[in-house]
Amino acid sequence: MSASVDRLLQGGLSLCQLTELAGSAGSGKTQLCMQLCASVQLPAALGGLQGGAVYLDTEGSFSPRRQAQIASGLLLHCRRLADRMRQRRLPPGDDDDGNGVEGGGAGGDGPLTKEHLKALNEVSSLTVEQVMSNIYYFRCLSHVQLCAFAHESLERFLVGHPHVRLIVLDSIASPFRYEFDNAGQRNRQLAELAALLTRLAVSCRLAVLCTNQMTTRFGLTDAADSRVEPALGPSWCHVCNIRLVIERLEGGGGGGGCEDQRRRMRVLKHPAVRAGSSAVFQ
Repeated sequence: MSASVDRLLQGGLSLCQLTELAGSAGSGKTQLCMQLCASVQLPAALGGLQGGAVYLDTEGSFSPRRQAQIASGLLLHCRRLADRMRQRRLPPGDDDDGNGVEGGGAGGDGPLTKEHLKALNEVSSLTVEQVMSNIYYFRCLSHVQLCAFAHESLERFLVGHPHVRLIVLDSIASPFRYEFDNAGQRNRQLAELAALLTRLAVSCRLAVLCTNQMTTRFGLTDAADSRVEPALGPSWCHVCNIRLVIERLEGGGGGGGCEDQRRRMRVLKHPAVRAGSSAVFQ
């Protein structure tokens, strides 16, 4: 992630927590998920966890080609940082380009050290194929498939792959938002799935990120009271330890097309960050 987002979240995604990332279509949720799948493989000195990622795809939005491009960009960025350190023996100035490695390691603050250079050299030896091989992809076509895999196979898979440090569920809304006529049954299954993911996050010391869609909640008496908020209702929002919203910024980049790449991440719920806090990134 970017330095601004790392500072907002006080170091990035939290281990042992269930994090929701909500946003409208095209806001960059899947892009960020794929970025995290690459960044989690970085050494701790560079803000990663030197581990693999499980990607549960319910929408079919995961792109292996795009994931490979992200991995390639991340490795290239690390090699360039390492080269600059060797040539100049000075910390890079402003290298925050959204690739997940910043000027001072995990949060982007402070100078790079010999420890960072050693970690950069380790990353420089990696290949795109190695990064891709540490991302374990599973396609779930319905809530039945998702729940069956989560309850019957996911824990066993994690035991067999103890280096996994991130689970991405993209998205939680797709299989649960439209496949149920009974809201009570849906809420029970959501609660059971959330409890399982939280338990695995704690027992395996990993981070869990679930993307969510946005919906419009209309006022009971006045249409002006309507608001856009994450889908799935109060029952889901209460089970998430951390809730974030990502949105695309329009017309704020000063021309040249850069504004189309700018995003804002806003905190709805976080045990250590004030609700309403936000950060802008690319």
